[in-house]
Amino acid sequence: MKKRLGFTLALCMILGMGSTVLAASTTATPSNASMTIDGADITIGAYNIDGYTYYKLRDIAAALDGTDANFAVGYDSTAKSISLTSATAYTATGSELGELPTENASAEISTQSILLDGAETSLQAYNIGGYNYFKLQDLGTALGFGVHWDADTRTIDLSTVIDSSPVDEDTTSEVVGYSAAALQQLIDESISGATTDIPVISVVGDFYGAVGDTVTITEACQFVSLTGASLNNIILEVDTDETVYISGITFNGNGADQGSLHIINTGKDTTIDYCTFNDYQHEAVLINKIPITESLYIQHCAFNEYGLAEGGIDSAICLESDVYLGVLLSIRENTFTISRNDVDMTPDDMDVAFMTATTKEDVETIFGQLNLYFENNVIYKGTSVLSVDVYACYRQDASSLI
Repeated sequence: MKKRLGFTLALCMILGMGSTVLAASTTATPSNASMTIDGADITIGAYNIDGYTYYKLRDIAAALDGTDANFAVGYDSTAKSISLTSATAYTATGSELGELPTENASAEISTQSILLDGAETSLQAYNIGGYNYFKLQDLGTALGFGVHWDADTRTIDLSTVIDSSPVDEDTTSEVVGYSAAALQQLIDESISGATTDIPVISVVGDFYGAVGDTVTITEACQFVSLTGASLNNIILEVDTDETVYISGITFNGNGADQGSLHIINTGKDTTIDYCTFNDYQHEAVLINKIPITESLYIQHCAFNEYGLAEGGIDSAICLESDVYLGVLLSIRENTFTISRNDVDMTPDDMDVAFMTATTKEDVETIFGQLNLYFENNVIYKGTSVLSVDVYACYRQDASSLI
């Protein structure tokens, strides 16, 4: 990916947060979904956490043992790391496929690192009763098995050969692992069948793609989720001169060398609101163009663990545009969690909340034309100020630092 010369806005050395992090607990409720593997019934216990179904890692490994999608599980107690080895027979420990859960349980986000075929990877897991539980689709994407949901029978089918064909089911129903093609179909059909000027595209469930998969919004719409839908390894492009409202979506980069939201062109008052962006090597949001006198709002969002590439200057939001005259860009009340501490970064190799793809000589011109509001944001881990000149051009109060 092309690296850019970026400049920070109102970034200062952070205040210490302390070295101890307490894992927040949540309630896990027993799940009643049925399961098949290549069409054969199997009974595996599961929990529902925040609207998603989580399965014990060793249960899935045991269930898939002997298939083309088998994988081994190891644990290093010294390094506190879980190792997954694809296409390898599983060695049972006796803890697999036990009684189904009948009562709620306390779940804590797992802090253990995960190695996939020897390389560290990012998979969200919860610890319940001393065991690690994962989303099925996360495991399927990482290890090479398909996950399909039949809403009529409330059955999850695991297929040991991934089916990459588009999903035909109604994408507004409960889903497990819809494809990028299905998401594009949902967008196109919602817009073409709309009876209002700004149709609502209601996104439900988890959508998964391969690195580089892209879906595009080309007309005015509201792309929203009230249930925390997620886009995983899928780039959402906005390419329209009309208003687009995006809200409630979780974008998961899974450490891939790509972004999540690409603003190619946009209309007046386009807004990205209450979204979450997780695990990106480089920028999460890339802005190519905001037309003259138009506006873009990014607010109430969380940017977590970006700058994973550990090379060059990376940002959560990158403005890469040739036109700034009269443009309004408002970045307010967001949370930025940078992957590296400031002591690990140099001025030419740091992670920042916002940057422009420009040279230092152009900074005063750009910020003289651009109406930029970077206010009431919270930055965790932080960096040093890269350029005092940029900060002077900014002419806004510093956001709060923690």
